[in-house]
Amino acid sequence: MTARRAGAPADDLVFSPGMLARALQAFPDTTPKLVVLQACHAGGFAPALAGVPGLVGLAAARHDRTSFGCDPGPDMTTFGAIYIGLLAGRLTDASALPALDWPAIYQQVQARVAAAEAAQGATPSLPVLLEGAPAQ
Repeated sequence: MTARRAGAPADDLVFSPGMLARALQAFPDTTPKLVVLQACHAGGFAPALAGVPGLVGLAAARHDRTSFGCDPGPDMTTFGAIYIGLLAGRLTDASALPALDWPAIYQQVQARVAAAEAAQGATPSLPVLLEGAPAQ
C-alpha cells in the first residue's frame, strides 16, 4: 500500500486481469494466445480477457471458488495435474498448441476435476473456459 500511495502504478504491484489483457492485446490479433490460470478465483480473469483476439485457455476455478487441491505441499493443484496429464497425451511439440481442441480439453478437465472433488466431498471449483474475441 505504501508503494501505491506513493504513486506506483497498480500494474507494477499486482497481476491483475486488466494487466494480463493489456499484455496479450499487445500481440497482433492473428497471434494465437493460450492462457492457463492455475489459481483460486482465476475465473475472475474471464471478463477482462473476453475482448482479447485469438485467446483461448482455462482457469482452475470460477471467480467465486477456490481451486481444488490448493493445499500446502503439492507441486500443483488437482486441476493442474489433470490439465498437464491431458495435454501430455496430445502434444508432440509446442507449435501444436493453437490447433488443439481447447473446448474438448476443457470439458475433459472439468469432468475429471468434478469427479475428484465429488470423491472427496469438496465444494466444486467449476473450472472456466477462457475465450477471447475471434482473431481477425
